[in-house]
Amino acid sequence: MFDRITRKTAFYAVGGGIGAAIAEIITEALSLNANEPAHFTVLMAHVAIWVGIIALGISIGLALAQNLSLKRAPSATAIGKAAAIGLISGAIAGAIAQFIFGFASDSLIAQGASVVLLFVQALCWGLAGLGVGLGVSFYTPNYPTKRAILAGFLGGTIGGGAFVALNVVGIPEAFALVVGITILGATIGLTISAAEEILREAWLTIIWGKNETSSVSLGQKPVVLGGAAEADVHLPRSKFPPVTAIVTVENGKVMLDNKLNNQKIALPNGRKINIGKITIVVNTRKSLANKKEGDNAMDARFITIVERLVREQGKDTLVDVKKCKAFLADYANNEFKKERHLLMIAVESGAGQAIASASNLAICKKQQIRLLKDDHFIDEIAAAEAVDLLALILRGDTSRSTTAQSNANSQSQSAQQQSAPNFNPPPQSWQQNQQSGYPYPHSPIRRRMAIRQINTRRNNRKRNMSVFGRAL
Repeated sequence: MFDRITRKTAFYAVGGGIGAAIAEIITEALSLNANEPAHFTVLMAHVAIWVGIIALGISIGLALAQNLSLKRAPSATAIGKAAAIGLISGAIAGAIAQFIFGFASDSLIAQGASVVLLFVQALCWGLAGLGVGLGVSFYTPNYPTKRAILAGFLGGTIGGGAFVALNVVGIPEAFALVVGITILGATIGLTISAAEEILREAWLTIIWGKNETSSVSLGQKPVVLGGAAEADVHLPRSKFPPVTAIVTVENGKVMLDNKLNNQKIALPNGRKINIGKITIVVNTRKSLANKKEGDNAMDARFITIVERLVREQGKDTLVDVKKCKAFLADYANNEFKKERHLLMIAVESGAGQAIASASNLAICKKQQIRLLKDDHFIDEIAAAEAVDLLALILRGDTSRSTTAQSNANSQSQSAQQQSAPNFNPPPQSWQQNQQSGYPYPHSPIRRRMAIRQINTRRNNRKRNMSVFGRAL
């Protein structure tokens, strides 16, 4: 499991630690840790500002570590966004933590439970880490928010425990604060990055050179490869367009959309892609490899629930939208949200009514699948499963729609037969194209401007020619 941890985790630990240390030094210079106010409300605001600045430093450190690990120039917009999210979330978390700690400390001190108070203090630091984790999920590709929040909370709690331990040992307060906050930031960065790399299902390993690699997680958000500054994997701008390729995960498969030749192919585990001097390796875990098109199918338990619903409430339940929505949530005990949402879309679109009264069921099923796909933007396989379920319950039809499956199988076979993606640059480099009056071919706006300039020069030459074809 730990063999999937790359140098990005080390960058995150160092970045979080340095960011936290710098932020703590700034707060010390601003005297935010000295002469704490006695009033509870003022103290809570005081702590909120302090923790907000600490979270700001950690967030900036982690954002810089993210760019550094991918050999990408830091974007002022991305850094500013990370700083704002870190400051706001840290301040809110700090205020809440102080509020909880204030009430807990009074009761625990009165009971003499000083040891429990230390655990509460560590958990309050976990809230600060929670805010940092929330910010990280916004600028890290395909990092689930819940996972980032939990990782941040865990890192904050562990780092907070180390911070509390330093104070208990009796180290001078100023030194203990700087060292403790540094450990806090390093632990938050380490935990957030390690959780991402251990729990992800698919990722790209970028080999920049000998013993120099990076990784980018794959998921719902497309990962952009190209020469643009904001690309997730930055390629040499002189050789590649801003968007060279887009990598996504669709139906349990890693798909690559090559913008150089407009081809889209599936990439199996271990596939290597050579782009200039960079090698990109596709990595998938077994949990993703086992996800096939059938994962869009209705869960067998959900089908049983729908059968019991119709048996007890009648077939009109799958025709009447209000009845279906009310009974379906009740019978499913608010489970199977994906299946319930898909079935409700089918019922609301009138698929249940059409199937119940259709004279030619096969044609009707194809029409309803096309309707769900075109009008409601539902994946064809998922639409087929919803329609098949309605046909099974309302008409007793056990046949399965083969359109989606045949398309998926044909796409899979064609993708496997395709050769490795070709990212060789065009015969002419884009600098040569610019010198000859043509911009890079993947820039429509610049192409139109260049064509307009060429036409203008051509027209000027025509005006400067005499009737004998010679220039005046």
